[in-house]
Amino acid sequence: MDRDSITLEDYFNSELTETLRQQDLTKQLASRLKRKIVLAFLCIAIVIGLPILFPRYRDFDVINNSPIFRYLLLFMVLYILIAILNVSQNLKQATPTSEKWLKRHLSGTDLVAFIALLLAILVSVNTFFLSFATVDGRSMEPTLQSFDSIILRHFDLDYERFDVVVVNITRDVYYIKRVIGLPGDVVVFDGASLTINGIPFDEPYLQVGTITCKEDNPCVYRVPEGHVFIMGDNRDNSTDSRNTGIGPLPLEQVYGRVFFRIGPAESIGPVQ
Repeated sequence: MDRDSITLEDYFNSELTETLRQQDLTKQLASRLKRKIVLAFLCIAIVIGLPILFPRYRDFDVINNSPIFRYLLLFMVLYILIAILNVSQNLKQATPTSEKWLKRHLSGTDLVAFIALLLAILVSVNTFFLSFATVDGRSMEPTLQSFDSIILRHFDLDYERFDVVVVNITRDVYYIKRVIGLPGDVVVFDGASLTINGIPFDEPYLQVGTITCKEDNPCVYRVPEGHVFIMGDNRDNSTDSRNTGIGPLPLEQVYGRVFFRIGPAESIGPVQ
């Protein structure tokens, strides 16, 4: 019966009143469910789409690169599709059963939308601001140890001398090194001493007794414009700008500054 045809006597009909109440409640629940479905789909699209549109930091994406999160995304997509297919069917017949179904799936969709929103925030942060990585190797000892967990900052790329950075030397392989020379610098190592543009610099991050240049003559490196000269703190066990075939790296191959260590627990703190 259409609402416009309701008469005054109809309001004393308890069966009709209950039917109208059921219809109103069903419509309200369905409307809320639709909004949650749209939010969840939008967040899932961000999680999947951002690394495709902005692939520079895709290799650091702990969401899309984790099988667990991939299965979680698949489950959420399937859940939302099931909700979409059933919501219209339950709108056609406003019954206590459809009300229970909508309430149950509204709670489930709330959870899916919340998880999708959280993942979308994490992927957005990874794409534009910060990324997480794990140290693999000994080239930055004693500053960083293998299996240390670090945060990589890449929203400001104005690097300074002695910054610890993540670089891409070979395809799909990333290294953590320290910036020694900036564009235009002349870097000179003479035994254990470092001179840049004629100015001596201390290297307190090195182990005591480290000798960088073991040649009879000083080791001289000139940094071209648009490049940086990078080295590991463990000078005897580091592939860096000193090596033939690598040399100073273009700034495009520097992926950000390592500024904080989040693990292990006893080593949490800024990276210098």
